[in-house]
Amino acid sequence: MADASSRATIKPGSAITARNWRQYRQFMTFGTQLLWSGQYFWKLPPDAVMVVGPTIPYDLPEQYRIDTEKYGGQAKLVRQADGGYLLANYVAGLPFPNPREPQLGEKLFFNKWYGYFPFVISAPSDGLALDRYGNSYASTSWAANYRLTHLSEPKMPVNSPYAGSGAGMVYNVSYVQVVAPEQSKYTTILDRIPEDLQKDQEFYVFVPALRRSLRLSTAARCAPLNGSDYIPDDIYGFNGHIAKFAVKYLGTKRLLTMEHETAPLLPSGRNDIDTLLMPYYYEPVMFPKPSAGKWELRDVIVLRIDPLETTGNRGYCIRPRILYYDAQTGWPLAYDEYDVNHKLWKFHLEMHYPVRVPSGGHIPSGPIGNWGMMWDLQNAHLTLSAPVESPMKVNEDAGLPFTDPVRYTTPSGLDQIMQ
Repeated sequence: MADASSRATIKPGSAITARNWRQYRQFMTFGTQLLWSGQYFWKLPPDAVMVVGPTIPYDLPEQYRIDTEKYGGQAKLVRQADGGYLLANYVAGLPFPNPREPQLGEKLFFNKWYGYFPFVISAPSDGLALDRYGNSYASTSWAANYRLTHLSEPKMPVNSPYAGSGAGMVYNVSYVQVVAPEQSKYTTILDRIPEDLQKDQEFYVFVPALRRSLRLSTAARCAPLNGSDYIPDDIYGFNGHIAKFAVKYLGTKRLLTMEHETAPLLPSGRNDIDTLLMPYYYEPVMFPKPSAGKWELRDVIVLRIDPLETTGNRGYCIRPRILYYDAQTGWPLAYDEYDVNHKLWKFHLEMHYPVRVPSGGHIPSGPIGNWGMMWDLQNAHLTLSAPVESPMKVNEDAGLPFTDPVRYTTPSGLDQIMQ
């Protein structure tokens, strides 16, 4: 890929087609190049076009910059006995404002891990799963995500009281509930990441047929998420046990991505989502058409993430993961996933739109409420997620999730489902 420090660029208004895509491949992930190459079942049609527009920066919330100036440089990496790293003395803002060697990869990874994220985001989304035989499965989910510690919100403490205290403090919680189809309705996944990253994540699932929740094994981080091609560790580009992975910095590059998509929101609960998407996606590969928005060149930090050979990581499913995250926003834009034999298995692209933060500024939509595509090359399967009805909402704009966090961040809250 082209280095961000190079003069390599693409003029706005350029059209990338099947005839000229190779001259622009230095701005694409390996997965996107394979779609253009036509050597797998998932491939772009001969008339596919990517229209390039200008690069538009985000006006990120001011409090995160203030916290970076206040606390930046205090954080320190602490090496663990198995070779992994944890962070000490971190409060809020960017942990390493000017990261350098040694352990540059780990420092950049913690910058991404603790990048700006609101107290709560909420959004519904439609999902569409397709296989090589044309079979499709549509679903609708509603999700909320909470960041409970190290907050940069003007009207909130750094650590929310909902995070708990002491050894039981929780850093982040993801809540995903199926809304449709009817046979899967109310199925809910709860993923809790502890503040102490030496501890394992907590996975719970509410099973409607049993009318109760079950705690899952930590191996569930590699299980399909609600029947999709995603796994829990895919959230935010990487949502795994950070201290059990080694990170290598592969460079700061330039990537074609759709950060200001313009495709309309879809009505929810429809089983013909593939028909609704036809004006905006090439079928069956479900790659965005020019009608969905323009692509822009953004600087991305590229990391290679490999599981350490610890007891909790033996047999881990992704080896390695190549993560591309936005150098300005810290948001994941793409990732490639390899199997245990180091062969490319799946790859993912995200498309975002700006979302208002009530305290000021904007962030990209995601990891819920955005357009995202996951292609499984080995099994000729794919999953597409699309925003529906209303855009992603943040903090006070989110309504109920903002006013009732206990229900959506604790296992006891799962007991309120279907009541």
